[in-house]
Amino acid sequence: AHRLGMIGYLLNFVSAGTVGGDFFKAIFLARQCPGHRVQAITSVVVDRALGLYGLLLLALAAFTFGGDIGAGQVSDELRQLRIMTAVLAGVGAVGLAVLVFGGRLVDRLLDSLAKLPVIGSLTVKAVSPVRQYSEHPWTLSLSLILSLGVHSLLSASLYLIAISLYDDAPTLVQHMIIVPISMLAGALPISPAGLGVFEATFNAMYEVVPSEPTLASGTIIALFYLLIRILIAFLGTVFYWTAGDDVRESIQEAETDADSTAE
Repeated sequence: AHRLGMIGYLLNFVSAGTVGGDFFKAIFLARQCPGHRVQAITSVVVDRALGLYGLLLLALAAFTFGGDIGAGQVSDELRQLRIMTAVLAGVGAVGLAVLVFGGRLVDRLLDSLAKLPVIGSLTVKAVSPVRQYSEHPWTLSLSLILSLGVHSLLSASLYLIAISLYDDAPTLVQHMIIVPISMLAGALPISPAGLGVFEATFNAMYEVVPSEPTLASGTIIALFYLLIRILIAFLGTVFYWTAGDDVRESIQEAETDADSTAE
């Protein structure tokens, strides 16, 4: 899992037209689980969904317990951002609760969907693995806790970069709003690894979130963070060099599928 995660991290930086990390992991798992490929791919999607939901929860917690956040002239924008974060977190909570704890009601709905032509069976295969969390609720809870921990550390990392460059950088709590929102924007399928999107959003958030205007440049701080990400990605090359033939074949297959899709 660690090898797959590090190689996926490396492949997030590939140029447009080839394959990204999540797509590669999905191909690899599908090859390793013949007969359960839809479920294997779904596990990658669930992993990403829990990560994104963790970002929402962290931002919502910072909004709720962060005290006075936001300069007066942009308070309306920040208020809208707070409401949108709360709504998305609420929708995510309801969705997870229904899928995991819906019980017989969800099972009946899946049985009805299974009768639909073509999409019915695929939908059931995709949702059924998520329903299995009902048998392991603590696993889901632990996954969310780990997600919150990881994103908190990422926020702390960017905060440390900021205070090492500027004397009036936003606070740690403010970074726990700035970083998750920026990462959510960077997760949009616009550019490889969210390059450019994350940096632009991070700089915009630096103008919205701090309670006092700051001279700190969000763009500069985000670029320093990008350098660190690139250094970490180089560790993925070590795992790639030591990977077995099955991993290399999976990469080649994923690249072939990506090229076919592009054509």
